[in-house]
Amino acid sequence: GIRLVLAGGRARPRLAHLAHFVSSLDPLLPLVLFALAAGYTHATGGGTLAALIWLAASLLTGLIMGLLFYSFARHRHNERELTMMIIAFAVFSGGLASCLGLSSLFTAAVTGAVLTNLVPAAERVFRALAAREKPILVLLLVLTGADWRIGEAAGPETVACLLIVYLAARIAAKTITMALSTGKGSAGFEPGAWRGGLALLGEGGMSVAILANCQILFKPDLSATVVTVGLLAVICMELVSARAARSALFTGNEPEGK
Repeated sequence: GIRLVLAGGRARPRLAHLAHFVSSLDPLLPLVLFALAAGYTHATGGGTLAALIWLAASLLTGLIMGLLFYSFARHRHNERELTMMIIAFAVFSGGLASCLGLSSLFTAAVTGAVLTNLVPAAERVFRALAAREKPILVLLLVLTGADWRIGEAAGPETVACLLIVYLAARIAAKTITMALSTGKGSAGFEPGAWRGGLALLGEGGMSVAILANCQILFKPDLSATVVTVGLLAVICMELVSARAARSALFTGNEPEGK
């Protein structure tokens, strides 16, 4: 939704760019919490200390993978070679993380952070990934749906209650955070800028990736309920996110055809 608004050319510039910046950092907290949850329920013995230890192990694994990737990516490669390298390292690091019972998403995020700060042409890696974002998202949806054990999820009433609580908490968190960021003392923002939080409602591919990783790391009776609520939330948010972003960030009527 935010990309469509920025492409329209008539968005409130400061608010739109703030929303775009926040959305880029949005997955960070869920990734850390998910990595902690994986360590807390680890098969070798969970608990708070185990969560911190396995979080450190995830950081170390991601750091090592990032340095290995850097040793190859620092040389000149065409886009096809770079893409194959990304796929190979993603599969290898994901498999390694799964064998250790860790979150492959958090490990991959650390690897990406290492590459961003080490590889001179890191934007080439980003462009190669961005160009293939939609096929990857479709693949994730197929894989998640193929292992969606809806019959093992909690009852309809429980799922409906969890979904309502999640959606309400998400909307409240986005709008309240934006209100605090654009409130008094933040020059350059128009009145009612808190509505910019509505531009952050879209779930994106990271939510689907977390659900797919949840199916791998957690027991079916727990993951089935989480995946059911998560997929329903993704559907609900994607139905309204683009229109909410336009209504929150456009200065006037939408351009025709948008």
